Amino acid sequence: MSPFWIVAIVLIFLVVAGIAAWCAAGITILLQRSVYPKRVTIQMPLSVAEAGGTEVKFPSASADAMLSGWFVPAQSRSVQGAVLCCHGMSQTREQMIEWSASLWKAGFHVLLFDFRAVGESEGHRATGGFMETQDVIGAVEYLASRPDCAGLKIGALGFSMGGSSAILAAAEEPRIRAVVTHAAYATLDSAIAARCRFHFGILAPIVEAGFRVFGRKHFHAPPAEIVPIRVAAELAPRPLFVLHGEKDPIVPPHNAYDLYAAAGEPRFLRLIKDGDHEPDHAHTEEIHAEVVAFFEKYLGGEVCSANCASQREKVGLA
Repeated sequence: MSPFWIVAIVLIFLVVAGIAAWCAAGITILLQRSVYPKRVTIQMPLSVAEAGGTEVKFPSASADAMLSGWFVPAQSRSVQGAVLCCHGMSQTREQMIEWSASLWKAGFHVLLFDFRAVGESEGHRATGGFMETQDVIGAVEYLASRPDCAGLKIGALGFSMGGSSAILAAAEEPRIRAVVTHAAYATLDSAIAARCRFHFGILAPIVEAGFRVFGRKHFHAPPAEIVPIRVAAELAPRPLFVLHGEKDPIVPPHNAYDLYAAAGEPRFLRLIKDGDHEPDHAHTEEIHAEVVAFFEKYLGGEVCSANCASQREKVGLA
């Protein structure tokens, strides 16, 4: 064999081996982040402490994990309702602090908590929304059991997996009276495919197929069973407010359109200009005011802040 072909074969082998190693690393990282996220210790920030936040623990509705969180009381004499804040995949309750601050300042009790297997909550593996749905229901049961929440309407606000879990939970739990999602996926299958395309480009089909095959023994349930769009219509006549970044590459905007189309009235859709799959794009005074106005209308009844009416009119809530 000529030296040319020897070199060519070696180069081809190295390229194939490099691609295989890259794909294997990608599959491993995806499994680690989505099923076995890294544990972190959480310190209560000064803003939460100064607002009267307290450490709380409560069981998931599935009774297989104790969940940790912070309860923050409304910073007003007139309490409008209670809102539970649901973080995204591989994150913790800390991701929802900015949303929570706007809500407790507007007169809502707020519960921030860690889903199973992340932060300081119990659990050995995350499930992409399948068992997290039971965690949301457990949070509702905890709020309903508190004397200071007696008689209050309960809402849910969630980012990405947290938003999808809130929709799934609301379909089971009628005490969730209003839902706001930011970057929620309509199906977990489509979110996995989009994430693989974003991170691995032309190699995405290989990584996605490997993730599904090697992930079978790690998944609590197949991704195909986690489909919020199937139950979105069951929320009606309770309202759904869908927020989404118009340039989100991880959970593309078609997820927002699909959830909105599947939901019954009242429903609202708000695309965030230039927003990607980062929660920071929603942390503007205008968007926070719209979300507060939404919860004031659907949880607070006739009690409304001075700015509420104008914000309702702006997003069509009047």
